[in-house]
Amino acid sequence: GGYKLVEFSVPSGSRCAVAGEAEGVNGNFELLVLTYDEMVAWQANSTTASALWRSGLTSKADPVVRISTAGKYGIVVSNRAAWMLAHTVKSNLELGCKGVWPPYPGNAK
Repeated sequence: GGYKLVEFSVPSGSRCAVAGEAEGVNGNFELLVLTYDEMVAWQANSTTASALWRSGLTSKADPVVRISTAGKYGIVVSNRAAWMLAHTVKSNLELGCKGVWPPYPGNAK
């Protein structure tokens, strides 16, 4: 019934994306990409918490989530829905960012 959380920040003017894969062994899990405020609501078991991206209960997730708004975010891998079963989830997720967008003179990338 636990979860793993990774928090990250997107700087102003950046274009970022969370991408990769996660695969569960012994059952279902859920993968979410959330803004900081929604992450706090999700941790408090709020029924109104919404995600930028949510896999739903699955055995495999392949997110590609583009983020262009500066702020704090979180990635959650959760097996809360199957709290009575032991689960192993392997994930390989990356946050990739490109510099200031749109580029301005002297900062073209």
